[in-house]
Amino acid sequence: MAGGNYGGLSNPTTPIPGDALFSAKTTTYLNWKCSLMQADTAGDVVIDGLNVYVAAGVQSVINISPTSLTSDPGAGVTFWCYSCSCSSPMSGTTFPDTAFYTGNTINALGEGGPSNRLFRPVIIGGGGGLNS
Repeated sequence: MAGGNYGGLSNPTTPIPGDALFSAKTTTYLNWKCSLMQADTAGDVVIDGLNVYVAAGVQSVINISPTSLTSDPGAGVTFWCYSCSCSSPMSGTTFPDTAFYTGNTINALGEGGPSNRLFRPVIIGGGGGLNS
């Protein structure tokens, strides 16, 4: 399964060492979300100024942004994360005239003036025709 935004508390597929996540939390991993962490040895990870105890070898369910890391947890702590940038154009056009079915959240909200752009509708197949 490839890495990606599966939403909410899903199972992300990109393991990132804690020191790498911390050092790039405002650049590479700015729009990422993490929902699991695991440490090689027991200890504290500082999240939003709070010490969170992590037992050795146990996966802990969390729901944080990398910017929540207050200090470097080190390479011995691994986080499972996914990219969660919501400004990318959506895809899956189901309407033949795509002129008004492009854009991203900025275009759809009309930032900088009125906008005539909409998200492209996406049809999810399967379910024996029970899609809604």
